[in-house]
Amino acid sequence: TITGVYADTLLNVVGCDSVIVTQLTVNPSPQPNLGVDKNLCADEVLILDPGIFTSYLWYNGSNSRTVTATAPGLFWVKVTNEKNCSAIDSFTINRINQRPSLFLPVNQQLCAGAALNIQVPGYKSYLWSTGENTSSIIMRNPGIFELQVTDADNCTGSDSMVVTQKTDCLPLAIPNTFTPNNDGRNDVFKPII
Repeated sequence: TITGVYADTLLNVVGCDSVIVTQLTVNPSPQPNLGVDKNLCADEVLILDPGIFTSYLWYNGSNSRTVTATAPGLFWVKVTNEKNCSAIDSFTINRINQRPSLFLPVNQQLCAGAALNIQVPGYKSYLWSTGENTSSIIMRNPGIFELQVTDADNCTGSDSMVVTQKTDCLPLAIPNTFTPNNDGRNDVFKPII
């Protein structure tokens, strides 16, 4: 099993011997690598590539270097290198996971000066259209807000919501000082509507 020079002495029935010398070269086996088994996200296309070899034979009879996988199943390839040595590797797609969707609340309205706190727990990573990467955001102005999330299976999804200005708000203010000097402004400590 190891490259080298091997000698063997053979004796015949009358005692004559012969030495046979063998120069052995052990060629390395190819090492195809399709990666570790995984789940796919809905609509994800996975290109399986074992590496560069002389020839390929896939589970489906294809002889190309790569194949495309989009559904659960077992995928294998037999590769042969330039020394005519072969090896097999396999890969399994266990299941198809749905992408996250519809995780933001329906469109919201916001009164002037108010704030809207939106929380979206349960995902691995977040990217808001505002640049923030937290699970919650405080909205103080109207606009269209988009959020892209990544779940535990590394599937990404996005959702958006529209925040509009509410017009029938009741403005309310509470002064932080009062001046009881009978000038008609802040003479009594009370909310101003």
